[in-house]
Amino acid sequence: MKKTVLILLFIFISASCSLFGRLNITGHWEGTATNSSSGTAQLHMTFVQINNDLSGTFSSVLARNAGDLLGTISGHSIHVTLESGNHDYSATMNGTVASGGEQMSGSGNDQYGSFTFQLRKVS
Repeated sequence: MKKTVLILLFIFISASCSLFGRLNITGHWEGTATNSSSGTAQLHMTFVQINNDLSGTFSSVLARNAGDLLGTISGHSIHVTLESGNHDYSATMNGTVASGGEQMSGSGNDQYGSFTFQLRKVS
C-alpha cells in the first residue's frame, strides 16, 4: 500500500512538472517586422495556445493587413502562418520564444520578400 501511494505521488509530481513547465504564449504581443525594401512596420498579434497548437489574429497598420494566424509551438520554437481577411496577404514566420515567455524573435517570408520580427508580450 505504501509503495502504491509513493508511485502515485511520483506520477502526480512528474505530470505536474511537465504541465506547469510548458511554455504558454497565449496573450497579446506587440512589436515590429522589418523588410529591407519596405522598412519597419508595427505588428500586433494575439495568440491562443491549446497544447502545441496556436491560433489567433494579427494586424499591421503600415502593411495595411489584418487577419488570422495558425501555427504550432514546440519547446521554444514557433511556426506561424498568417492570412489576411481578404486573402490578399499571406506570410510564414519561424521564431524562438525567449526563456520566460515574454519575448520572441525570428524571420519570415511573404509576397514582398523576407523579413525579421521582434515581439514582446504585453498582456
